[in-house]
Amino acid sequence: MVAEDLTSEVFIRMLKALPDYQVQKTPFQAWLFQIARFLAIDHFRANHRHKVEPLEDNLATDDIPLDRIIDDRLAVDRLQKALAALPEDQRDVLVFRFLLNMPIGEVAEAMHRSPNAIKGLQRRGLRALRSMYEQMENIR
Repeated sequence: MVAEDLTSEVFIRMLKALPDYQVQKTPFQAWLFQIARFLAIDHFRANHRHKVEPLEDNLATDDIPLDRIIDDRLAVDRLQKALAALPEDQRDVLVFRFLLNMPIGEVAEAMHRSPNAIKGLQRRGLRALRSMYEQMENIR
């Protein structure tokens, strides 16, 4: 439901800002991602203290064993914690590139950076994630 609410809010903000949009400055998709990015940042900053996780009645299904569901959730939790520990610009680049599958050029436009700067942020972000995962494995 949160995703639907945020999507609606992105659409509303886009409609309000549309008269000021200039094609020459930023492609429409990159401009729209900027709106979504800022809204997501605002949302997570406002709600990071009040983490609410719904309890599910049926964790396991006939198709997926419970231990696999638990392992998958732990992996997602580790990734979220590791991403949260990254500097904001590195985290944003990794989210755009690997979760949203955006090409480097579009990420550069959305973040107002050069493609080389995006490549550097991506490289540093991936190295930092690898280091965090190695540290997590050593703690076990």
